[in-house]
Amino acid sequence: MMVHSLIKTEGQALYPSGSFNSKPELDKFVGTWKWVSGNDTVILALYKQAIYYAPPLNYHVENIVGWHRYVKNGVLVENSSQYSGQSYIGGHSTILAWAKSATKIYGVFEDITKNKDCDLYLTMVDNTYTQMNLKIGESRGIRPTGFQYGFTLPTSIVLTKQ
Repeated sequence: MMVHSLIKTEGQALYPSGSFNSKPELDKFVGTWKWVSGNDTVILALYKQAIYYAPPLNYHVENIVGWHRYVKNGVLVENSSQYSGQSYIGGHSTILAWAKSATKIYGVFEDITKNKDCDLYLTMVDNTYTQMNLKIGESRGIRPTGFQYGFTLPTSIVLTKQ
């Protein structure tokens, strides 16, 4: 997954070289989140991890890294949860997100079935931090050969913290 807007703004690094950039505002998103509708279930496991950006950037930034499980009509459709909690560097996460505001994060979601990265928006419903909206959308940019429109998971749901 690429994280273009996180790394640079107008050609400048976002953080000083050698720095560790803590993001306590992400803490409320950490945990297991679940949505159920009939025989359909979406589960997200979200962790906060410090990711190292190699030189020339040379800094660490805390981000949300996550994995998902999707069951439709009682049948497992997608699952990356077997890798839950592993390092982002391992390459098995399907979610990478960063703070957009105190109650919103933005990032990338990997639709395994359609083999593509999608835009991901997670927004807290209220100040109890027990429910959040998940929205998935098409990412901008060039569409490679074989690109599949649409999404495997529901694109707008409310998850509850477990």
